[in-house]
Amino acid sequence: MNTEEAIDMASKLYAARKASRQLLGERWREHMQFIGEAIKLCQNRTGMDTIQAAMKMCERCHANGGPATDSVHILSAAVELVEPSE
Repeated sequence: MNTEEAIDMASKLYAARKASRQLLGERWREHMQFIGEAIKLCQNRTGMDTIQAAMKMCERCHANGGPATDSVHILSAAVELVEPSE
């Protein structure tokens, strides 16, 4: 991945975190902890890094008919694992 692609991806991931915060409000932190644990389990099973594991979870979620907002929250939790907010 070149620098421009990495910056574009980071921007989208930060936007997902912001959207997730807005959607969940004060429940956001609790949801991020729960989803973060699921991402860690996926990482342990697959050997993928945090973002790859989250993207795999998003794919599975969509394949099983999950709502699009689930992906926003999964990606938000991945960002929190990689770069926790204050």
